[in-house]
Amino acid sequence: MLAAEAEHEVFGFTSSQMGGALALHWNFPADLAAVVAGHQLDLDALPDPQSLSAYVIRARFFARAAGITDGFESPLAEHGSDVWADATVQKQMSQSGGLDGILERVNAFLATADIKR
Repeated sequence: MLAAEAEHEVFGFTSSQMGGALALHWNFPADLAAVVAGHQLDLDALPDPQSLSAYVIRARFFARAAGITDGFESPLAEHGSDVWADATVQKQMSQSGGLDGILERVNAFLATADIKR
């Protein structure tokens, strides 16, 4: 059973749905709240594969494939080459300097934002 399924079974909602509701309560834009609420959905379940939600879901997938997790999810055993091979993803990865370039930007952000890891 997936964590989201267990959350829904026990609480009647998922942590993603709760996060989306909190985002709306805190006056985040509705589009951003929808991304928070849907970040654990299956990519194939989204009506628009190029939506912001789709990019966030891909980002989570890529992070897990690279062994970067939030501590609750396990790294992915396989890299999902079909998603990595997507032309849009390849272009964006190339423009970002690949995973190393993205991690460099993340670390720079964390250093300037004074966020403790």
